Amino acid sequence: YYLYADVIPWDHPYHPDSYDTSIHLFRSTNAENWEYRGEVIDKGAPGEWTASGIATPGACLFDGRVYVAYSVRGNRDGSGHRFIGVSVADDPAGPFREVPELRIVPGGVDYSKISPTLLLDDPCLVGCNADGSGPGDEMLGIYYRQSLNDYSDPKNRGRALDYGIRCKFSVDIREGWSDSQLVLAAKDGKVVEAADARWIDGRLVMIVLGYSEGEMSIYVSSDSRNFVPAVPHLLESYLDIFMPAACFRLPGFIPDADGRVRHMTTPGDIDDEGHYTQWVYRITCK
Repeated sequence: YYLYADVIPWDHPYHPDSYDTSIHLFRSTNAENWEYRGEVIDKGAPGEWTASGIATPGACLFDGRVYVAYSVRGNRDGSGHRFIGVSVADDPAGPFREVPELRIVPGGVDYSKISPTLLLDDPCLVGCNADGSGPGDEMLGIYYRQSLNDYSDPKNRGRALDYGIRCKFSVDIREGWSDSQLVLAAKDGKVVEAADARWIDGRLVMIVLGYSEGEMSIYVSSDSRNFVPAVPHLLESYLDIFMPAACFRLPGFIPDADGRVRHMTTPGDIDDEGHYTQWVYRITCK
């Protein structure tokens, strides 16, 4: 098992926020005991577009290669726009190289402007068949959170202009992504983030965070484009291990070779010094 995560040292001035970070690798033989393997995708040298840090990675195996998508920070302190980059490797441990054709940087965005701010974040990669079913190796899909916030008036405290989960697809990596499609719109203007997307028993299951009070909603799709609510709709209906810590509500699901999700990883709590603890649970997914 391989797990990619943004890592920030405990003595870093931005800890525990994932600003000015890079992507690191952990490896396990049982999905429960993890070995740290070091940095695999760096944040780029000064002047490069990833120099301010990359975070919130999502990975998948597609056509025999490992693809990792990540959010590219606009500034080291987390301010500014965020866009999405994708790197690929023949081995889970790398070496990785960025795929420029798969960058998601909307046209007409001025990096120098802070208000309004465009955030592309939380990318999830999946492999699909040509008709959108899956899993498959004919088409690569990416799901990500897109939000537009207005910080021009301090009283707004970041007024949400647009929130939603969008997707893009690529049949030929060299030709880049298709146009974006809105697959899930935020309800009542609330923040919404993509937590994870995995094929389970022929359906694409997406976990979405934060529709109203921070709950995690479940949506399913058979064609990777049209999503309907699961029944029950909330992940809390299936799990009884939740705690009041807000950071606990960012799960990642680890499937076995047969496609069954038997482990869930999540930040579990914060100690008195502000250090996150990463937890792994053994679960039964039906």
